[in-house]
Amino acid sequence: MTYEILPITIGFIWISWITGFFLASKALRFRTLRYHLLLESETPNRTIPNSKAKQGS
Repeated sequence: MTYEILPITIGFIWISWITGFFLASKALRFRTLRYHLLLESETPNRTIPNSKAKQGS
């Protein structure tokens, strides 16, 4: 009985780990994207002078 359950549990853990890792990487990418968008929308006064200074120099 234990020999029958073992591969099923290992497979289930493996699948859940892969799906969890995939979802985590997807969520992390989305979070960083949102974070950058929030930074750009919150601090326009900081980003605009920096770009002007770079163009001037």
